[in-house]
Amino acid sequence: MGMAKLSLIIPCYNSGGHLSKLFASIERQSPKVEAVFVLDPSSDDSESILRGFCEENGHKLFVNRSRLGVMASRLVGILNSGGEYVAFADADDFLEDDFSKKILEAFKTSGADILDFSFYFDRDEGVSKKSFLRLPSRKLDKYQAIKSLLGDVYMRGYLWNKAFKKEILLGTPYINIPYFEDAPFLFCCLSRADSIFRFNDALYHYNKQTADDSLTNHPHPERALEHLLAFLSIRHYADILGDERILKAVRGSYLRSYFSLLYDLSVSKKGGLGKEEAKKIKRALRLLRSKTPIPVDDPLFGGLLEACIKHDFPTGV
Repeated sequence: MGMAKLSLIIPCYNSGGHLSKLFASIERQSPKVEAVFVLDPSSDDSESILRGFCEENGHKLFVNRSRLGVMASRLVGILNSGGEYVAFADADDFLEDDFSKKILEAFKTSGADILDFSFYFDRDEGVSKKSFLRLPSRKLDKYQAIKSLLGDVYMRGYLWNKAFKKEILLGTPYINIPYFEDAPFLFCCLSRADSIFRFNDALYHYNKQTADDSLTNHPHPERALEHLLAFLSIRHYADILGDERILKAVRGSYLRSYFSLLYDLSVSKKGGLGKEEAKKIKRALRLLRSKTPIPVDDPLFGGLLEACIKHDFPTGV
């Protein structure tokens, strides 16, 4: 494959049964994309399937020595990508046929550092529903984009419906938790951007049925705590930036974050979270609106917040 301008980073783990649609959609792209698969050690046939696809079609596969998780695997992919621009995908999702064409055109015409585009929720075979209501296409500065992200209305905290100039991603801190890791990383990327272009073309198919089944069948008690850590890591990054406009937006997101956390608490309780632990999590969220920087080493978190915040890219392969 010649040098592609757009690299697509795909973290994988036990993904062998879900890759066929993604493979087909990658090969339909024009201009071609560089697919970079990063595989955590798996118990299924993911490695052989990925290796065969990459060798046949000129894409890249990196196998981590140990399980790094989704976000750290994405960062391994970024470091090993060759494109000027970077987008992300999950192994059980797939791309619209004009994904790369529309993304490269949008970068060229807008001059933006980050793109935010619409997507489809896929629930049943062959049935897609266009995403939530969107505003008309427009260019945003970082303050407008951060406010939109924290409001969780017109910009969602997913990485797979965004595309980035690679230089924005390099060196960006991240949070290493199993869930909710996208939004803190995206927050940091937005804070480093001069402009963000939001447009309404739906370019990505998100397999919501798989996500819903996972949440319903495997509710776990740590979910609410992990979401709390994501919220507070955003506040921690805002403290480091020291930009009062960004801090004001983060403090102002408390109520929206509180109602979101209530849902996660209900899921965690089904998984075994106790009442006292739930109360502690709700109390800790109040730090989001604190007038002073939050203490990441506070015993309230048992060292978890300090441990999950990462400032150095991983070296996993």
